[in-house]
Amino acid sequence: MGSFIYSSIERANSNISEDLHYSKDIKLFTFSDLKGVIPMGEKGLLIKDICYFYFSSPRKDISVPFIEGLFKNTSFHIVGVPLNLESVEVIKDIDIYDSIKFKTISPICITTKINVDNNLKIWDLSPNDIKFYKNLEKNLKRKYSIYYGGESENSKVNFEISRVLRSTKRKIKNTFHTAHYIEFRAYGNPDLIKLGYESGFGEKNSMGFGMVEIIDTGANFET
Repeated sequence: MGSFIYSSIERANSNISEDLHYSKDIKLFTFSDLKGVIPMGEKGLLIKDICYFYFSSPRKDISVPFIEGLFKNTSFHIVGVPLNLESVEVIKDIDIYDSIKFKTISPICITTKINVDNNLKIWDLSPNDIKFYKNLEKNLKRKYSIYYGGESENSKVNFEISRVLRSTKRKIKNTFHTAHYIEFRAYGNPDLIKLGYESGFGEKNSMGFGMVEIIDTGANFET
């Protein structure tokens, strides 16, 4: 999916695609799992009827070339499966308040570094780890500083998980990472929460992690 998105952007704006590809910093876009398919391992995908996915970015210079690139070539392959573009729908902006409940539509990945035999090793965190929430907030603040060019005056965001739906392992550059499908409430700075909604929560968003949908905008948090 990631390579398909980069290819679409490149067809409309090769400069943006190249900048994203070679950037070592956080890339402010995310996408959901491919819906309407059944994974068949090495055999590829079994499409039930029509498949689709969601794409999001706060940066118009990313989202616009992506959509334009889709229409420049409406026949393509994903995981070796030939597909034809049927339609593109733009979801209207949603007001984000200081308390929103989300459900992941691609799993959240959060990592830390631990010392193993005097070597730093990347370690995947789970919702059972306190540092999972600290690093989730830290990552969101980093995105804010990249997008807005500075820190927010009120940069506090807290997270409460109501359900861990399931965990999954995904391979990234020859390394398997454990990520989590969860339902959670984010409450605090609305600008930070909105940026998480638009660019993804957690790490590796441009590889298909951390996209969410809103399931409750009310103030009451149900556990």
